[in-house]
Amino acid sequence: MTKAWWQKQLHSWLPWIIIAGAFVVRLYQINAPLADWHSFRQADTASVTREYVKNGIDLLRPKYHDLSNIQSGEDNLEGWRMVEFPIINAVIALILRLNPGWDLVVVSRLASAAASAVSIGAFYWLLKQLRGTSVALAAALAWALMPYAIYYGRVILPEPFVILFMSLAWVCWYKWLTNRRNKFVWLLVSGLLLALALLVKPMATFLMPLMVGLIFERPRRFVGKASHIVRNLLLIALTFILAVIPLLLWRRWILNFPTGIPASDWLFNGNHIRLKPAWWRWLMADRIGRLMFGYWGAALLIFGLVFSIPEKIVAKRYLALWPKQINLIISFFLTWFEKSGALIFGVLGILAYLIVFATGNVQHDYYQIILLPIIVWLFAEGVVGLVNSMTSTFRRLAMLAALSTIIIFSWLFAWYHVGDFFHINNPAIVSAGKAVDQLTPSDALVIAPYQGDTAFLWQTNRRGWPIGFEIEEKIKLGAQFYVSTTKDDEVNELRDRYSVLAETDEYIIFDLREEI
Repeated sequence: MTKAWWQKQLHSWLPWIIIAGAFVVRLYQINAPLADWHSFRQADTASVTREYVKNGIDLLRPKYHDLSNIQSGEDNLEGWRMVEFPIINAVIALILRLNPGWDLVVVSRLASAAASAVSIGAFYWLLKQLRGTSVALAAALAWALMPYAIYYGRVILPEPFVILFMSLAWVCWYKWLTNRRNKFVWLLVSGLLLALALLVKPMATFLMPLMVGLIFERPRRFVGKASHIVRNLLLIALTFILAVIPLLLWRRWILNFPTGIPASDWLFNGNHIRLKPAWWRWLMADRIGRLMFGYWGAALLIFGLVFSIPEKIVAKRYLALWPKQINLIISFFLTWFEKSGALIFGVLGILAYLIVFATGNVQHDYYQIILLPIIVWLFAEGVVGLVNSMTSTFRRLAMLAALSTIIIFSWLFAWYHVGDFFHINNPAIVSAGKAVDQLTPSDALVIAPYQGDTAFLWQTNRRGWPIGFEIEEKIKLGAQFYVSTTKDDEVNELRDRYSVLAETDEYIIFDLREEI
């Protein structure tokens, strides 16, 4: 057995090992209660699935557990949840309705973990075609094992499925660009996947520039007769238009349910932080530098961008109509796009995303999930580029040792911060929620104050309000029980007026139907 044979076997099996490993590591604490980091947003997503399981699936009228006015500014007594199109919730709910004994949280996390693993596999295939096996393997391995990616690759959020649909759309788009025959089925499937990604979350728009960059790298469809070029340009325009139409129809439809549409204007620049020093600090230093790469590995992203630059400008690309200096600039960008168009346009897309949704990205670290494909690609380019830049075997080994040290420290420091995301910071809400579920009717409406955080309300398996105050008004709206894990002034006032259904050191439950 020759060395070449072993290398071939390794390259054949290693991607599958990485993909399987990515799925396995995302099973970490898969059955933990839904009370970990960002559980409020996960609970809101999961509760749509739970309402489908309880009451049947209606794609056009999704509901969830929060009846308060926190999200939209108006009382949402029907519990409408008009955000992302609930196709993923519906699929998971269908599985659960067919298997009543299965746990909703576990199945939802398994679905996200599977979506992440498939995304890694699809992106590996694409990078292998574009940049070779080494970069593809490095990117896949980084994505599989990055602590930030592990946690957010198994959460109950729409983002893992946005990346899944976009990764598959990129693959189909590439297949259409490079296919020698006019098999437009690849273009059609790419458009359908793009439409699904946009429906699940419109932020997928900022991953579309990578598709434009692929045209620069693989321009087969745009070389030849002018009629063919025009036809393909029209097909692309039509594909993008058709992909956007379902999103526009959905956004128009949800206007019929204003109480179920959360306020979103603040996501853009609600606190006027865009491009200010604090914006750079939070996104570049804290999120990308600290959470994703544990400080040490972040610099490799810059090296990745450097190694994407062509070593020389192709002279034949000079445009004689312009002065020499402008010709040089135009030629440089044309050559750069030809070499690394997908990466460059991908970077521009995620930068635009960070800038446009400035406040949303600063406010929530899960907003950066959709950066992962481009981030790991840059990282892989940096690692492979540094190793290949060494001319001697000794220097290459030394560089490998240095990079290994950087990567190990990067992972450890990142895990030091991200590892806390898995912890249940307030177990009392889980105990209290189970008690409410056992002691109250299944259709009861509950007040579960948690400063507006719906994670506590989720634990009760009931619909209701995640905030206290104005208890009498909530009773008029249908509230029947009140549960709290803190013995505050509001609890003391209720103790004097309503009967206590259950009380322990961790929680107290009032029956608001019975006054003392």
